[in-house]
Amino acid sequence: MFSIKEMSKTCYLLKLYIILIIVAICNFSFKIDYYKFRKLVIIVLLLLFFISSYSQRSIHLSIKIPKTIDKSKIQIFFDNGISINKLNYKCDENGMSFFTEKFYSLYAVFEVQFTDGNINYGNSFFLDDKPASIIFQSTSSSINPLSKYIIKNVRDFKNEKLQMFNTDSVERRLAREYENLNFDKINSGKYPDIQNYYFNVLLKNIRKKKIEYITANPTSYFSFYTFKTEIAWRSVISPDSLLKIFNKQFPDSFQLSDEGNLLKEFIISKNQKYNQEFALDFSVKDINNKLVALSAFRNKYFVLLHFWATWCSPCLKELPMILKIDSSFRNSGLRIISIASKSKGYNDFLNDIKKYRMNWTNIYNNQKLELRYGAYSIPRLILIDKYGKIIYDTFSLAKKDDLELNQLMEILKHNLN
Repeated sequence: MFSIKEMSKTCYLLKLYIILIIVAICNFSFKIDYYKFRKLVIIVLLLLFFISSYSQRSIHLSIKIPKTIDKSKIQIFFDNGISINKLNYKCDENGMSFFTEKFYSLYAVFEVQFTDGNINYGNSFFLDDKPASIIFQSTSSSINPLSKYIIKNVRDFKNEKLQMFNTDSVERRLAREYENLNFDKINSGKYPDIQNYYFNVLLKNIRKKKIEYITANPTSYFSFYTFKTEIAWRSVISPDSLLKIFNKQFPDSFQLSDEGNLLKEFIISKNQKYNQEFALDFSVKDINNKLVALSAFRNKYFVLLHFWATWCSPCLKELPMILKIDSSFRNSGLRIISIASKSKGYNDFLNDIKKYRMNWTNIYNNQKLELRYGAYSIPRLILIDKYGKIIYDTFSLAKKDDLELNQLMEILKHNLN
């Protein structure tokens, strides 16, 4: 497999050969003058640079699900390297589904989940641009109906997943036992000590173990992907610590890829936000094609930025509380701006904002805005006072356990009532 540096050298030589051919054609066939020729070479170089830099690729995948599995309980998520989206899919009479999607990372990732009540079973699959297939097979396992499958041109990193599973097995068992004993209290918002212990001790210990595995196995793409999605995106450790691991642990083939550059940019942006008091300005269009600029609210209103998605269960659970906040504080000077990630269909998004009476500013599928605020982990709420200062952010470690938004409500009452 070529390294990034080797591929760059190959691209450079290819450009050089093409230019030499142009030189020969121009000099011996057309006899154009030097200055016109120089212009032509510059144009060709720019075109070649653009083509080689644009690394969008496509996956072509077929998935077969056996008749023994209830397909209404199947959900499929796709990570294209920039965002994670829930896919809308249909099976034919043979249980086959076909996908063609664009991606921008070293591998595209499909997460196939089976939901049974409050429990999700699933597996992640890693694909490049070769035609690929996943055939799930019937199994007698009552634990995970998606555990048996045949794959072609797909990587499942089964050994790496097992090694990581063994690394954090004790911590996960302790968290699971505590969750089983205190499930209602953890989700009620009325027991801060229990919530704090669960989120900031037990779950944090699991991720510490994952970091141990990642730093011990930095050359595996599975380690790099886990670092991106479960550590960096979830703000488990400080941005300085994230950047230190990124720069010192991973090889150039990961760091210098488009995916690596985007992740590094994300971590650096988090580092800026981590020590930042004031909200970053933006100017984008909402779903009604109306320009929305954060600076327009300055000195007039408090603003609550609300990052969510229709396929995110915790986001949907939170919406009634957002509606309550809007009705309680709109007349006191609060404005809500909801930024939704891409849904499996735009109509699903429209139906949800109608269902949950989200009669405020709505922005849909603006990945630049999401990246600007580092909002890969959703739901996320950011409260900005009328002077542009951030006074509440669920990114903050101190507020991660505010599931019922009680802290947010108290801050709003103190400032707006």
